[in-house]
Amino acid sequence: MKARQIGLTVASRYLRRRAQGWSEQQLTRHQRRRTARLLRSVRKRSPYYRSRLPTGKLTLDVVPRMDKATMMEHFDEINTAGLRRDDLVSFRIDQERRRLTDLYQGGFSIGLSSGTSGNKVLTVLSRWERARYALLLLSRAGVPPDIDERRVLFALRTNNPAFTAVTVFGIELHYVDYF
Repeated sequence: MKARQIGLTVASRYLRRRAQGWSEQQLTRHQRRRTARLLRSVRKRSPYYRSRLPTGKLTLDVVPRMDKATMMEHFDEINTAGLRRDDLVSFRIDQERRRLTDLYQGGFSIGLSSGTSGNKVLTVLSRWERARYALLLLSRAGVPPDIDERRVLFALRTNNPAFTAVTVFGIELHYVDYF
């Protein structure tokens, strides 16, 4: 079996492994446990949510609603990595101008939306999140495993290191600047 096929097989197994064969009740119980765990972590690590989430039982019902404007306004308080919005925006704009795709502080992939809604939004992915993102892209690509050369063309405003992580799983990604 070729390395690409092995990569796809491993990724496919990973995506299906845990929930395959679960009943609706098992899946619901799992989702509730994972949601509560995530919310406890966010309450502990994010100043924004620390002051907004109750100390009792955590469910999605107690999470305040969020929109893009609020997220960008409170970005520095919301994120749990201690990153600053203005620094990230400046970094990403500089990278775009110079046609570079470096990682911020050597570890974070920074994306910046085009702002067509009137509000540019940041996307920040850690190394761990980039690997998961690659699995997500791979799982949704719909590329049959028997195709020998898997190549995906992204025509985007700007490239992002998160997209290039997909090549790890046997997909060859080509970025084309649509400008």
